[in-house]
Amino acid sequence: MLKVLNDLLIAVDRGEAVVLALLDQSAAFDTINHAILLDRLTARFGITGCVLAWFESYLFNRRQSVSVKGKSSRSVFLPFGVPQGSVLGPILNTLYNSPLHDIAYSHGISDHYYADDEQLYCSFRPTTEGGEQRLAFSALADCVRDTKNWASDNRLKFNDDKTDAMVISAKIIRKNSTTKIDPLSMPLIVGESAILPSTKVRNLGVILDSHLTMEPQISSIRRMAFYHLRRIAKIKKFLSRSALTQLIHAFVTSQLDYGNALLVGLPKKSLASLQRVQNAAARVIVGIRKLDPVKPYLKALHWLPIEKRIEFKIAVLTYRCLNCNAPKYLQDLLVLYRPDANVCLRSSSRSVLWVPRTHTKTYGDRAFSVAAPRIWNSLPVNIRSSSSITTFKTLLKTYLFSMSFV
Repeated sequence: MLKVLNDLLIAVDRGEAVVLALLDQSAAFDTINHAILLDRLTARFGITGCVLAWFESYLFNRRQSVSVKGKSSRSVFLPFGVPQGSVLGPILNTLYNSPLHDIAYSHGISDHYYADDEQLYCSFRPTTEGGEQRLAFSALADCVRDTKNWASDNRLKFNDDKTDAMVISAKIIRKNSTTKIDPLSMPLIVGESAILPSTKVRNLGVILDSHLTMEPQISSIRRMAFYHLRRIAKIKKFLSRSALTQLIHAFVTSQLDYGNALLVGLPKKSLASLQRVQNAAARVIVGIRKLDPVKPYLKALHWLPIEKRIEFKIAVLTYRCLNCNAPKYLQDLLVLYRPDANVCLRSSSRSVLWVPRTHTKTYGDRAFSVAAPRIWNSLPVNIRSSSSITTFKTLLKTYLFSMSFV
């Protein structure tokens, strides 16, 4: 999500709009054809001999049954699919679907995949005539069509009911733009179906809106967090302080932390509602009234405020990128600063990162490739040069905590 949101924010910062299509495979892990998978491992990845035979032994002649209270059902033969919950399952699924990237590339479409979710997007310059928009929609529609045809040939199926599209643009169009994009003015034609763009979509559990304000996502987090907090508060008198804290971390703090790196760079007023959730959670634990000051108790609980929790997440991801312990697509977004040249990573984590220039704080400054270097460069050298991720996290939290409660 960080990679996709980064690309969307950078495109909008350049004054472009983006059409995004979200595809979902039906029972993706369960419908993989073993013969096609083995052939792909050989032809595309060069796996042969005893290694290929090992994969064949692992996949073929599998059976499953259900066991309840010591009683097992009759076993059923599994002619398709990879074992879910296994280490190899997601890897084999990724290798099986690898040609999908070739399809997107051939149409000039940016793509990103996670398990059974496929994200395709294409940027264009909005004009009065709408010529570039039509070309972008046409290229994306052709890509979606070819993707679905490939899936059919490979015994897979995309769920048409979950296929969604959205046009993303700046909320306020810059003066040098000739028109304003109407996200509902042009459907995405795929075969005989017309997909009308939505104003918001759910992608990997995160709600994106057409102007990337993240307000629907924040509202969803707040609603779910308060729902759980109210239920916990009702049984508070039956719980020990330790159990109460554990429940709040499991059901409330987890809501606040999920995908919070996507909220970096948002205005304080946008994060204020999430801070109110955290404040309410602290009040439930320590037993103070709604109007009592909560900051001393947040400090006593050693909780980082919402804004600092976001910075903590971004800084940790940056440390992992610099130490080659993060996905390459995130590593590639960061560049070490050199007075004479900008070279890619694989160097000391003490180095300063290059901060790309942007046009807007609302969009460009929120992109991971911009926000991460700024947060990283603001950290003291002794933290940036930590020898391990454990040491880095400890020093980082202490530093951010001291900055929060001065």
